[in-house]
Amino acid sequence: MILYSTLLPIKHLTKEAMVELVIRWNQTSPYNENVIDDLSWQGDFNATYIQEDKRIALKFLDYPAHHIFGVRFKKTDQTGAIWHTDFVMNFEEMKMSVTLNRTYSKDSLMEITSFAVPYFVKMLMEEGYVEDDHGLPYVDTPITIHESEINKLADLMNRQTIYDHPVVYVSRTIKDRPSVNVEWLARNLKGAAHVLVQSSNVYNEEIRYLTHDQNEYFGSIGVYFPKSIRKVVVKNNGTSAMMMEKILKAVMHYQNTQQMPSLYTWFGLQNAVLEDQLSLTAQEVKEARAETEEYANIFDEDNRKLSSENKQLRAQIDKLEARLHEISEAYESKKLENQELIAAMNDVDASPLLHYGNEREFYNGEIREIVLDAIDEVMQKTDERARRHDIYQDIIDHNHYEKQAIKKQNQVKECFKNYKKMTPDIRRTLKDLGFELGEDGKHYRLIYYGDERYATSISKTGSDHREGKNIASVLKKMML
Repeated sequence: MILYSTLLPIKHLTKEAMVELVIRWNQTSPYNENVIDDLSWQGDFNATYIQEDKRIALKFLDYPAHHIFGVRFKKTDQTGAIWHTDFVMNFEEMKMSVTLNRTYSKDSLMEITSFAVPYFVKMLMEEGYVEDDHGLPYVDTPITIHESEINKLADLMNRQTIYDHPVVYVSRTIKDRPSVNVEWLARNLKGAAHVLVQSSNVYNEEIRYLTHDQNEYFGSIGVYFPKSIRKVVVKNNGTSAMMMEKILKAVMHYQNTQQMPSLYTWFGLQNAVLEDQLSLTAQEVKEARAETEEYANIFDEDNRKLSSENKQLRAQIDKLEARLHEISEAYESKKLENQELIAAMNDVDASPLLHYGNEREFYNGEIREIVLDAIDEVMQKTDERARRHDIYQDIIDHNHYEKQAIKKQNQVKECFKNYKKMTPDIRRTLKDLGFELGEDGKHYRLIYYGDERYATSISKTGSDHREGKNIASVLKKMML
């Protein structure tokens, strides 16, 4: 789950300065469990530092073809939660993405863990590397708006000035004080939003006149989003903690659901580097083959067999082809990881609708798909005018329902159509669907993902024309 995400405008920063800042961020951390001991950078922009006993790692990834440099800090805490803090800097566009992501291993405790904005963001601000946002500085303290600046405030509320990041405006209460802890709010929103605070409520009427009654007043708070007339208003009718939680939720939900360009994400950067390596290796293979064919045309069969240079070239081809295969597999693996991350980003929400139990997933998304299958089945039998129908439809529309089970059922049905005997194609299809196939006398034994709870036997030969349909029906009911 993405906890924090922002894209900051950067000035003056170099690749060397970024590495130095990252290392200083790690080495000066007040939490010893986050510090990589004896970390010494030797000038390599593609380097990995791992400390196994603390379960932490720091990785640099350079993409000079597009002047992009990425940093990932990975940590597995005592609960089993896995934290990824990513900084990806595009030196052509002079922008940096900062992302904090938390996932869980299968053995983790799945506890709700609070988080803090990476201190690296504050370091960027303090050292003057962050450009202003249309005149508003990026700071971790509230910005006081005095009466002499109310025109700037009116332009924000009238949407005449649009900022690149959300702006939180905190009005004064009747007792002429902020309704929330604005210092806490600014610290926890640094890099993600600007916090503006009214200096006094004495000029409420003047703001009201300039904004045509669209201003927040007497303790209410407005969250103004970029490039949109949409805003969130938090009324001063609850506790300070409740109000701050609503503000934090609104800003983080907006930031975390923004479409981040691929090369500003760690996985996107990693995929681009792998694609370049794949293309380069393929070209080397092509050139080596062409050179070998050239020698083959010059020398006869005996000379080609005896030529040590030709043998070396063929060995080089084998090595390059092996490397090409290795990179191709790595690329496909990272591509799948990237797709899963994008799906996770699209699924960002404040809290899950349901919690997982003790059943493990046999394949990615299995449990969610089965739950959505059940909701879809009930929805089809529900009156379209009913409230339940609307809720069922809303859940299906917002959970990327892919109907994987139905697709698998259709594959099984097609696989056993006109079944007479086990063929290589049927074996391959069953293996792809997760079935383990063994022999038991005159029968085959099928076990779904190795779980003995989901096992059945089928005849080695079809006795009649309905044999295949019956097998497909059993597999559908028990396992799919």
